[in-house]
Amino acid sequence: MTVDRAGLAWEVMAGFDDPATTTFDAVLAAAGLDEMTARALRFWQRESVHNTKQYAASALPAVLDVMARAQAEAQAATDRGSDAWRSHGPAEIDFADAAPLPADTPVGQPPAAPAPSPDAATDDLLEIRRSAVAARLAHLG
Repeated sequence: MTVDRAGLAWEVMAGFDDPATTTFDAVLAAAGLDEMTARALRFWQRESVHNTKQYAASALPAVLDVMARAQAEAQAATDRGSDAWRSHGPAEIDFADAAPLPADTPVGQPPAAPAPSPDAATDDLLEIRRSAVAARLAHLG
């Protein structure tokens, strides 16, 4: 079964009814602004919410694809490790290529990610935005 990830992502995002919009409208009404200014502010607030939903719905399928590929790569690596274990046994497996953990890494904790290059922020702005959206969605839970 093929899943239309873009359509599904849009449905999820479009279904979010932003509760801050109600508060925005109440504050706007209490501000006593002239009608044209109030209408312009409401329009751009709604446009901002819509654009954010559209952005997330566009980015999510790519994020889900990357996650699926990463999961498949992890499974393949696990399968290779299992094959090596069965074929050679633990005494014959060469662990020399495994990167050692830094001495100050707490047991059970992964090592810190390497620092990005100085140009990393400008190399792939879209990837940075996708990560931010994914983090925000995870926070919204």
